[in-house]
Amino acid sequence: QAMDSEHGLSDSTMEIARVKRAMINAAREVILITDSSKWGRSGFSKVAPLLDLDVVITDAGLPAAARQSLIEAGVEVVIA
Repeated sequence: QAMDSEHGLSDSTMEIARVKRAMINAAREVILITDSSKWGRSGFSKVAPLLDLDVVITDAGLPAAARQSLIEAGVEVVIA
């Protein structure tokens, strides 16, 4: 899994990305739990734009610019 402000969420394979897209499309609320090391990376296959996320739960290592990008996309950011 990878994410950045330009590409949103992406993953390493088309099959995994397809399953994640289906889960996002079926969900009432999309909550992503990820560590900060996933930010600033882009995977092979696009999953969804940041706008599709409701909440991101991550660690304190998330860069300030990344947090700002998420907030600007309307995503609630929880540092746990």
